[in-house]
Amino acid sequence: MAHQVSVTYTPELLKKATIRYFVRLMGRWSCCTGALASVCFALPWVPFFAGCSLTYLFPILGWIAVGLLVLFPPVIYLRVVQLNQQLLKKLDGEPLHFDFQEELVTIESSLGKSEVKWQIFDKLWIFPDLWLLFNGASNYFILPEDLLTADSKAFIRQRCDENDIPVKD
Repeated sequence: MAHQVSVTYTPELLKKATIRYFVRLMGRWSCCTGALASVCFALPWVPFFAGCSLTYLFPILGWIAVGLLVLFPPVIYLRVVQLNQQLLKKLDGEPLHFDFQEELVTIESSLGKSEVKWQIFDKLWIFPDLWLLFNGASNYFILPEDLLTADSKAFIRQRCDENDIPVKD
């Protein structure tokens, strides 16, 4: 029996999925703790600004580290959102049609059609409002939770279990 879902990607859906991906990938507080650790590294060196001529290098390096830790995640996030927006333009408001079958997942849109075996998927992340089905480290398909029937959810979970695809709630 096949389970079909049609998903129209919107900017809001893509942003929501990207935020969910980053929060789970990096942890809720990893950016904050990384920035705090960098500040704690840099602050002891601040008094040396007025002291020795070579010691100004350490606080500068500390603040560069802080800057990178604070700026790096948002820059990556914005790049991913930009790539998603390019995909959205290519789809031009047309939905993606997912057909989940016993051996294959068929994905069809105005751009073409792909049939892939379940083994290509690496993991499934389940959030209260959407599911992310990964085929690679950071490539995922977005399945809004409200479009999935109870039978489809059970079927996808079963296929993931049978194909050793980790599911993370």
